[in-house]
Amino acid sequence: MDIATETLILAFLVTTGAGLATVLGGLIVLTSKSPSPRLLAFGLAFAAGAMVYVSLVEILAKSTIAFAH
Repeated sequence: MDIATETLILAFLVTTGAGLATVLGGLIVLTSKSPSPRLLAFGLAFAAGAMVYVSLVEILAKSTIAFAH
């Protein structure tokens, strides 16, 4: 595999993981009988953390390198 293909696969896997984390948080909230504020906060924090990770660690680092050239 060349570097572009490896990068594409990594980006797809990280994005898929972030999306699955969001779905997991939503399923936890939806399957609880009476969603408590603590459970809702956990689900939102979990999904937000996954999205912030993807944005800051993956996209920001690669965009900084791309704009440096």
